[in-house]
Amino acid sequence: MAAQGTGMDGRPRGRARWPRRHPLLTVLAALAVIVVTLGGTLLVRQHANQAQTAARQQALAPFYDVPGSAVAGPPGSVIRSEPLDFAPAGSRGWRLLFRSQDATGRPTVSSGMVFAPDGPTPAGGRPVLAWAHGTVGMGPACAPSRAQNPLSQLDPFLGAVLQQGWVVTAPDYAGLGTPGVLAYLIGAAEAHDVLNSVRAARSLAQAGAGTTLAIWGHSQGGQSSLFAAALAASYAPELRLVAAGAAAPAAEVVPLFRQQYDKAIVWAIGPEVAVAWPATYPGLAVSDVLTPVGLRAYQQTAHLCVVGAALQGIVRQDLLRQKFFGVDPTANPAWRAPLEANTAPLPPPGIPLLIAQGLADQVVLPDTTALLVQRYCAAGAPLTTFWDPGASHAQIATAAGPMFASWLADRTAGRPQQSSCGEPLPVTPASP
Repeated sequence: MAAQGTGMDGRPRGRARWPRRHPLLTVLAALAVIVVTLGGTLLVRQHANQAQTAARQQALAPFYDVPGSAVAGPPGSVIRSEPLDFAPAGSRGWRLLFRSQDATGRPTVSSGMVFAPDGPTPAGGRPVLAWAHGTVGMGPACAPSRAQNPLSQLDPFLGAVLQQGWVVTAPDYAGLGTPGVLAYLIGAAEAHDVLNSVRAARSLAQAGAGTTLAIWGHSQGGQSSLFAAALAASYAPELRLVAAGAAAPAAEVVPLFRQQYDKAIVWAIGPEVAVAWPATYPGLAVSDVLTPVGLRAYQQTAHLCVVGAALQGIVRQDLLRQKFFGVDPTANPAWRAPLEANTAPLPPPGIPLLIAQGLADQVVLPDTTALLVQRYCAAGAPLTTFWDPGASHAQIATAAGPMFASWLADRTAGRPQQSSCGEPLPVTPASP
């Protein structure tokens, strides 16, 4: 903006100009407009998503309400079920509540989903694939059967195995979407939920589930899968395990926590451990290992869904320099004992196994999976490995899902399994 006129002496006066704006200020001003505009859009979208989630949870809440008198009963017995309207083409699905047990045998209730192919049930029943999901968070809306997109983790393999004739169970785990505390990374409790989901499916007459069992899981669910495979013969002897697999399994929890306890990612998993483990291991004190900030935040953060918890962790750790753990929990004897107890046990003899791992995974670190493979091969397990050089933690679940479906078809067809135990590992195994 400029002005021109004459001075008191009658001579023309030069142009008067505003101070020249620095180019950086212009850029910052433009960025501010963009941020405000995008921020407003995101806030509107977030509000709409929150309203949609709240409406969905309110509509689903009565199904997941469990009176105390309904908890006791045979493990795997169904409390209630209802048909789903989002089963893949050529299949049927059910949402269900079923009874289970925690790591100590106390009764619990789990929710989940079951899918079965259309058509008549073959003689002897259909084989059952139990899916164990990865970390999602502890809030009710995080439970896969209650989520906005319930099939997001199953999509990479669900259609293929249904076409092969498998029934698929997808438990949420007890305490996730149902009353109680989710037994996060407590392998025996998760294994009970996985195996009891198969028992529950067998009680749904329309599913036509038989006794042949395979198990597949990712991340937290990879640990669940390996525990369920190890416990199947003793806990559910009526089932016949034929194969098991895990992608990026949180199986070697001691070296995993030793390497990750001071990283931002621990804000997405540590709060759930801090809530769950003292409920299973009396006397375990979170104040022994958490920072003051971690102590104040862990309950609230644990009940966020995992993406929100991970984003919060980036802000806290990388921007605000706030750590969750004050010390390495593996160096604390009281905490190391349950970490060791929740290391994946050796697999049952002779059961074919598939382990998949992305070498770009920054959550479940590749050297911990290399340690697992080394340990399983030393025990003589029939093991096939799939190492994806570029896959992240999330990407390996997508990449390995179709591979597992194909590998499972080969196992059930009686084709010989190619062992990977003589092959060199792509990374040096972590120290136990």
